[in-house]
Amino acid sequence: MQFIYNPNVWIYIVGALIAILTIVHSIYRPGKLNVMWLLAQIAVTIWCAGFAFQVSTKSFFWAKFWYLVANDFVGVKSATILFIWALELTGRVKTTKDWRLYLLFIPNLVTDLLNIMGSKYIYENMWLNTSGKYPSLGFEAGLWYWIITAYGVSLVVASAILLLKAVLHRKLLYRFKGIAIMVSLTALTVFMVYCIITNFALFNYYDMTPVSISLVFLTYSLVFFNKEQETIPVNMQKVIDNLNSGVVIIDNLNRIMDLNDAAENLFDIRIKDVAGKKVKEVFARVPELHNMCLNKDSNYCEFMYGDEYYEAFLSPLSNDKKDMGYTVVIHNITETKAAEAELKQKKQALAVLEERERLSRELHDSLGQILSYANLQLLMIKDKVETGDLTVAGKTIESLISVVREANQEVREFIHEMKSSALFREGFFYALNQFLAHYNNSFDIRVDVENPDMVVDEDINIATSVQLFRIIQEALTNVRKHAKTDYAKITFRKKSKELIVSIEDNGVGFDPDCISLDSFGIDVMNERARHIGASFGIQSSVGKGTVVSISIPVNVAGMEVDNGEKLRVLIADDHVLFMEGLKSLLAEHGYKVVATARDGIDALKKVRLVEPDVVIMDLQMPKCNGLTATKLIKSEKPHVIIVILSMSDDEKNLFNAIKNGASGYLLKSLNPNEFIQELSSIIANGSVLSQETALQVAEELESQFDPVSMLSQRQIAVLTLVAEGKTYKEVASELYVSERTVKYLMAEILKILNLKNKNEAIIYARKCGLA
Repeated sequence: MQFIYNPNVWIYIVGALIAILTIVHSIYRPGKLNVMWLLAQIAVTIWCAGFAFQVSTKSFFWAKFWYLVANDFVGVKSATILFIWALELTGRVKTTKDWRLYLLFIPNLVTDLLNIMGSKYIYENMWLNTSGKYPSLGFEAGLWYWIITAYGVSLVVASAILLLKAVLHRKLLYRFKGIAIMVSLTALTVFMVYCIITNFALFNYYDMTPVSISLVFLTYSLVFFNKEQETIPVNMQKVIDNLNSGVVIIDNLNRIMDLNDAAENLFDIRIKDVAGKKVKEVFARVPELHNMCLNKDSNYCEFMYGDEYYEAFLSPLSNDKKDMGYTVVIHNITETKAAEAELKQKKQALAVLEERERLSRELHDSLGQILSYANLQLLMIKDKVETGDLTVAGKTIESLISVVREANQEVREFIHEMKSSALFREGFFYALNQFLAHYNNSFDIRVDVENPDMVVDEDINIATSVQLFRIIQEALTNVRKHAKTDYAKITFRKKSKELIVSIEDNGVGFDPDCISLDSFGIDVMNERARHIGASFGIQSSVGKGTVVSISIPVNVAGMEVDNGEKLRVLIADDHVLFMEGLKSLLAEHGYKVVATARDGIDALKKVRLVEPDVVIMDLQMPKCNGLTATKLIKSEKPHVIIVILSMSDDEKNLFNAIKNGASGYLLKSLNPNEFIQELSSIIANGSVLSQETALQVAEELESQFDPVSMLSQRQIAVLTLVAEGKTYKEVASELYVSERTVKYLMAEILKILNLKNKNEAIIYARKCGLA
């Protein structure tokens, strides 16, 4: 074989090198190697190399040999291989495993057979044209040439169509990259058709088909340099159709556009019957649903249909330029409602047990002291009688009778409080009404209840209701003992961000400047309010009565914001992708994300601007970290709930965050359901830590904190005097407070120190050197 230099050979050499580079990239790139894609690359490499040999010889025999080997025996098969690759790429794996698919190679094998036989059906005549500067192979095409050429072009066109359908139906993981490959295949098809029509005149009658295919390979390798194109396992439409949740599509005119199977089964309707009809007409039996779709003031509603409970979310549809309509997603929440009701009952039962345990401890301690006092007095009376000092004995008996009467009244009150605790199982207002009826019958004081905003039991969670009930009891006890009136009024008001309860009387009143907070059980009421995150206030003046008020934030009381509107959340995180994902997750679960921030300074500005109910904030952020931002936000907006986020449960700043006012601490590694559950627990119940960090936190708390340091100065004073052996009455006298206040403070001390009774508290106090 004799070679001559032909500068056109470099075009084919470059094409072959490009194909070889893409082969190497396919082999060593991470991910599964696609055999069909590799075979197509090898075929195009041989095609380019064969054409390079063909244009570099002046021998007709060798020119014809290399052309037939490269083009007919190898090259034309690349179109079939590309088509099978496109089937695999677009998710038709089962089709590629069907042996009948490989019958597509039959036309290629016929071509090989005709070439071996030297048939005129492919090339009627073939020659080496030496009239030009460089020799070139020429031929007259036969019928089969046009058939096999049209066949190859049609397979390339079919491959492009497969990719186009996959892109349009969102079957490809990387849609825009799929578009790039589809466009390159389309361009290849147009190029091939043009070259065939013009007999390759554009390139001086040199066939550039293999080079153009190698450029397609290069495009694919560059687009998917370190990734592998994959198909989405299930089409989005199939996912929607197979959802257990109902999906309804409506347009801007509130007409039904589409329903999935779950929605059709739920409402017993078919899309063919309701398509184009108004929402109000179709959902006439579900006013909550059609009102949400019509008004669009809220994107959430709950309704009952049949015997089942449902929730619905409204989301806008747009094409990036204008709103196209809305999607309504409907979930069955019957089991959730049942679980919530069961959980509420268990919480109520637990709260009742805790309150009764507190009352039992107080009664035990009180009776113990009274019996000890009575025993001493009786012994004294015995001694006086024996010595004939009847006057002193008589006075002692009168004093003892007074104490017994007082104890009898106290026991009766304790018994009634026990009964009222049990009434919490029936709800806060039922317990309150029962107490007021008893109060009126016992003390002849009428108490009216005004509730203009229709506050109901569901607006007040069990923890809040217990403390609120005791505050009302304490306030009415003051009315009975000190106000000198026969009338009082309790008012419940519900505002956008708080529940306000006031207890008002028209009695004698007092001068607040002359009374300490320890008087009238004010400190007890204030402490109870503080436990539920509420603010406590008292207004009074001589001769004008007294008003006790408690203001409870709605996110503590258990209400939704603004008559049904969901809690308003601000997210602060410098990781944009995580923040967007969290934003979507919260929206799906009924929270309203009102703002986002990228650092602590931005978060503070946004909190001032939008007044959120909850701030979910990353611990590590630029400019100002979550720790500092928590302190700043809490100093200005103490009512805002702040939840700290972190990638790790080993954060050294955990306790500082909690100390600076954070209400909770969650890990980013939690799965979505756990995250929402933990977040809801923090908001509703004041839970501080995620379950993953609870054990670690408990251990560190034990090592870092002295339990006594958790007591207030007043509580330490009470514990010290009790440890010295003084009775509650003596402690009350020494501290200038009521005996009831001492009992309440002692109950709180036992709870904080995790002690069972007064004796354990005395032993503990003496060990700590308090007595």
